[in-house]
Amino acid sequence: MVVRAYSMWVAGVCLALCEWAGAASAEEPQPPPRPSTSGEVVALPDAKTPPADPASAPLPDPTLPTGKLKELLTPKPVEKVGAFAVAKPKLPDLVLRAYFKAGDKAATAILESDGKHLYTVREGASFTVHTADGRNLSVMSVKVAADAIELEIPELKERVLVR
Repeated sequence: MVVRAYSMWVAGVCLALCEWAGAASAEEPQPPPRPSTSGEVVALPDAKTPPADPASAPLPDPTLPTGKLKELLTPKPVEKVGAFAVAKPKLPDLVLRAYFKAGDKAATAILESDGKHLYTVREGASFTVHTADGRNLSVMSVKVAADAIELEIPELKERVLVR
């Protein structure tokens, strides 16, 4: 008896919902306005033209980053090493501070990097340069001359001239 009453109640609710949905869909949409036959040009709304009322203008998507946040989220250039992506280190600014040659001995130079570290360099020697991001780069001196020092950085596959 309870099951029969319950099923009749469910059927009545379903019927009411179907009638309500049918009444809502029975409303016919309004046809678009017809062009004027008096020679007047009537502008139809266009998707490219902005609406006259700024309140009805579409709002930008708040989930998309803009400005400074977009710059921070943009990944820096990376170099692929095998299956891993590694950020390419940047060589610090190197400045030639001193050059000297005593008699028949090999020429020696003193390099300064970012105003913090000093390196003594001879031709054919290698040394380690500290980068701004805390990494260390191995550097080999190829040529030490009075006007410039030629350095090779194997990790970056670059040759640099320091004057």
